[in-house]
Amino acid sequence: MFGALIYDRRLFLSKTAYLQIKRKLEGNNLMEKFCQSCAMPLNTKNLGSEQDGSASMMYCELCYQNGVFTNPEISFTEMLAVGKAGIDQSSSNFITKFMLKALYPASLKRTTRFKNAH
Repeated sequence: MFGALIYDRRLFLSKTAYLQIKRKLEGNNLMEKFCQSCAMPLNTKNLGSEQDGSASMMYCELCYQNGVFTNPEISFTEMLAVGKAGIDQSSSNFITKFMLKALYPASLKRTTRFKNAH
């Protein structure tokens, strides 16, 4: 059972706030479950933060902290290279990595940040 507070890396969340975030992540739009900058899957442990310290529902902690992008000038091509490098570093097997890297450009093009980049 949940305690009064749930430790989430940097944030202490009340049970209500945790459940609200969880519900938003389980929303209807599939792309809303992915960072709208790098297309990494979002969960309650890797959410970025807004300027007021609240959790961002759109971006991961690698892309967005304190209400600003961590790398505001990154291009689509640069983000693609960063994402593929991250996939290579994952513990997934060769076939999974191959498939993820093949599908990654299409996923990245669907994000809010890069939707109009191409």
